[in-house]
Amino acid sequence: MRNKEYLPNFSLSELYKFAIDDDWKRREQAGFELRARVEKDHISMLPHIDRWLEDPNDRIRRAAVLACMVRKKYGTPEIITKILVRIGKVLNDDSLYVRKCTGPFVLGYLGYTYPEITLPQIKLWVHSYMNGPKYICWNLASAFSQALGRRYPDFALEILPRLAQHNDKFVQRAVIRSICNVAKVKRDQV
Repeated sequence: MRNKEYLPNFSLSELYKFAIDDDWKRREQAGFELRARVEKDHISMLPHIDRWLEDPNDRIRRAAVLACMVRKKYGTPEIITKILVRIGKVLNDDSLYVRKCTGPFVLGYLGYTYPEITLPQIKLWVHSYMNGPKYICWNLASAFSQALGRRYPDFALEILPRLAQHNDKFVQRAVIRSICNVAKVKRDQV
């Protein structure tokens, strides 16, 4: 599925149907086709993404989050800043399906790919929500559970101890997972 248009001949209402399909592959295709459309014309597509992010169906919200994973060759500071605003809207989503896509996958990818824009935003969110809603803090901690944590371990080690102070074990476990990931490259500091 990589590097191609996924469902280019379908309308947004048809993509909506694919995004709620029982077939996981169809749902992925819908999300990545939305991303391709955002990359081609973010001005007309972001209002649609906004509506999908507010949809009651978590499969639709997840497809919209997946659409925010703008690839490097298409991302500009303007687009990524707008994308991060949208990610901020779903950080507190309580759906496991949306959450697993938001923090560890999309936010981690954006931080890895666009660190100069994404890392300061993560830091701002951490300062704003340090002891706030557990899903927000979980997403912020989980962003470092994969490549982002290994690529920017010093930044992760600045952020994660703050999130570790959260009083919810759910958040603390996410922090521990991310610290274990960072330890792969910073064993002497963890």
